[in-house]
Amino acid sequence: MSDSDESSTGPHYQYVHLRLKYRDKASAVRTILRALGIDNGRILDLHYPTRCVVSILIHKDYFSTLTSILEKHELQPIEDFNPLYICNLKDPALASLTVKEKRAKLLELHQTRLCRALQFIRPYLKGLISRDFIQQGWLTPDQVKNTLTSTTPKISTAPATNPSPSQLINDPSQ
Repeated sequence: MSDSDESSTGPHYQYVHLRLKYRDKASAVRTILRALGIDNGRILDLHYPTRCVVSILIHKDYFSTLTSILEKHELQPIEDFNPLYICNLKDPALASLTVKEKRAKLLELHQTRLCRALQFIRPYLKGLISRDFIQQGWLTPDQVKNTLTSTTPKISTAPATNPSPSQLINDPSQ
């Protein structure tokens, strides 16, 4: 597929979310996934958006393979997980924030995780994944530029976009 094909169509990368009993080092989670038969080379990022949930970035073409391996081991991805739902903000120090402030904090945390992920993604994939993050409204072009040109994650505090109604409807915390 040519580079122009990549940017002219929908997202090519997606996060798959799995429940875990506890948070462990990424290397330990990768070891577990490898033992299940999942190709670690296909896992582009792995992070924890909230307690007991790990998010795994993969190319969309690997999704069916990944889910069939997980099903073989009686594991199911969380289909309706949204890192921007208020119920995912578990820090007691942030409990006194208003709903609007909690949404802003969740977006900031999400964008920080994505910027950090871009720093560790293989160099030849950074451009494609960055475009996907921008296309999905997760990051702005300026956030991507700042992240890719710096050695430490730097993001603006302004949200990439206001969460869409589809991201906010079905929020189980409300």
